[in-house]
Amino acid sequence: MSRLSLAILSFPVLLLMSCTHQPMIPVVVTPTPFDECSGITPVFDVDIQPIFKASCAKVGCHDGDNMSDYSVYKNIERHLNDSAMYYYVIIDRSMPQDEPLDSASYKLVKCWLNNGHPKS
Repeated sequence: MSRLSLAILSFPVLLLMSCTHQPMIPVVVTPTPFDECSGITPVFDVDIQPIFKASCAKVGCHDGDNMSDYSVYKNIERHLNDSAMYYYVIIDRSMPQDEPLDSASYKLVKCWLNNGHPKS
């Protein structure tokens, strides 16, 4: 067997062996600059729930069938407490998956999270 053949056959094995899962690193929530959230005190029941119903709690997403229903506060609490929501929505911006939040909704969610994510 030639060296080239050996290298080609070895590459996928080495590639698979090098992949590892990195656990979620807790995110330290850094407060939004004062002026960005000045006078904005969103609460889940009034401000955030409509955003989550429209953007997250849809068929095939966080609708209660496939994953936790994000229109219900108690269903998102653990994601709030472990910073996962802050990471995926604010930092990584990978959620919601199908369409990013508009700038006003993004700001409301960010201020809500930075203010301790009050329910009401």
